[in-house]
Amino acid sequence: MTLVVVAGVVGILAAARLLDEDDLSVTDPGPVHVHALGLNPTERSLFIATHTGLYRLEPDAQRAERVGDRYQDTMGFTVVGRDHFLGSGHPDRRDDLPPLLGLIGSRDAGETWTPISLLGKVDFHALRVRGRRVVGYDATSGRVMISEDGGLSWSSRRPPEPLLDVVVTPTSADVLLAAGESRLFVSRDGGGRGRSVSKALASWPGRAATGSTSWTAMAASG
Repeated sequence: MTLVVVAGVVGILAAARLLDEDDLSVTDPGPVHVHALGLNPTERSLFIATHTGLYRLEPDAQRAERVGDRYQDTMGFTVVGRDHFLGSGHPDRRDDLPPLLGLIGSRDAGETWTPISLLGKVDFHALRVRGRRVVGYDATSGRVMISEDGGLSWSSRRPPEPLLDVVVTPTSADVLLAAGESRLFVSRDGGGRGRSVSKALASWPGRAATGSTSWTAMAASG
């Protein structure tokens, strides 16, 4: 009797695992834990990068729809151009890939993804692009990483504290604004390391000295 019960339990678990891996759409959890947003200029749809995959919200739609059938945990995400995305995070568990995706790219609006660099080495939680320059924050090493060739090769810089987000200003690819765990920071030399000086919130972001080689603390957060 005991053997029958055990066999039954094993069978149920095996079936649940098969369903979990091969037919996830039956129990699609929908968007969970949004990491990043981006507008695709092709049709002005909002793309939503989440813990449970990539979703698309079309103009005037009331509900976001999953892009393709992938459930990869898309952490870092940015729109480069028409149907051209960059991302990072963790793979769909059905994929034979390392747990860290490094930098990945899509040329078909997120339907398929291809590794570009740093596969198995980096987990970008923030990604930004300006021209050929790609800026990312690697949550694994705590470094800001910068590529000048579209993400093929990288240099790294260490910010004053762990970051929640980083952006490249529209006026200059060398000026980075970052939200740290306790403060807002600005760097005017592409993330170079240096001393930080507290400022009032009213001065952010326009009063840092030009030519600065530091991350300057602009305001306390919270």
